[in-house]
Amino acid sequence: MGLYDRDYATVRDPSRREDGGFRALFGHHSTLTVLIAVNIAVFILWQIPSLKDVMETHFVCRSDGVLNHWRLHTLLTAAISHQEIFHLLMNMVVLYWLGKKLEVVYGSLDFLLLYCIAGAISSAGDIGMKLAFSELLAQYAGALGASGAVMGIAVCTAFLYPDEELMLFGLAPIKLKWLVVIYCVWDLHKIFVGPADGIGHAAHLGGAFAGFLYSKYDLRMFPVDGGPRFTPLRALRNLFRRKPRLRVVEQVTPGNVVEEPLSRSASARLGRVDADTAERVDRLLKKISEQGMGALTPEERRFLESSSEKYKR
Repeated sequence: MGLYDRDYATVRDPSRREDGGFRALFGHHSTLTVLIAVNIAVFILWQIPSLKDVMETHFVCRSDGVLNHWRLHTLLTAAISHQEIFHLLMNMVVLYWLGKKLEVVYGSLDFLLLYCIAGAISSAGDIGMKLAFSELLAQYAGALGASGAVMGIAVCTAFLYPDEELMLFGLAPIKLKWLVVIYCVWDLHKIFVGPADGIGHAAHLGGAFAGFLYSKYDLRMFPVDGGPRFTPLRALRNLFRRKPRLRVVEQVTPGNVVEEPLSRSASARLGRVDADTAERVDRLLKKISEQGMGALTPEERRFLESSSEKYKR
């Protein structure tokens, strides 16, 4: 049996991603493109004076509106709403900057789902903080903006590419994982130490928490490249189980099967591939089990394809 005879190791054409009905609705436009366009469209609506009351009612998340008037939709609509051009540009630049890689790995529908979940939880976190610190309610005008949803996407991207270096303010390189940690610590400091600056720091942390849960426990709902669908039981199971180690089954004699981890020493004993190749194959198969096939680079896919031929010999 070759390496690619196994279902979990099958490399599929990235252009044939199974993204459900999203492509039918939006053609070849990515989720990222659609989200940016929607945010821009809502910003334009804010600039129309006759729509101001409607926008204030349905595109700003307030504790009174959600808890007393049941405007639950504002938990989501606030995450696509911006009144100021700088606020919009900052969020959209970061969304594009971090989201383009994540959508390739997660697929269009799960990327959209993550944005919505992180946005809703960030709005709920902002309401929760304002209720916990009731003295702030007098000055509380409501929350809006995509910052919380963007934080969720940033955390998921940091899980996938923790050591990717970015330029902080265009001056100094910093790894993505440390950039996310710094922002979370800053938000915590602002909540508990202050001073108040009019920024929804609790919303940022709510979005970051959503991104952590989504990535850590693999809560993707839609199949990508033949991956499994989300079910409540699978989500519950993932909370309490370790990820299984990939194994290779080698038939020694008829009716007698030996099962061993695919490690450097085991592959050397099998004599099929050199130890360095076996070690890298082991790492890449582990990456597939944890992140899915979409996480592989083109070079890694080619390497696995060439390695498969060695396993067939």
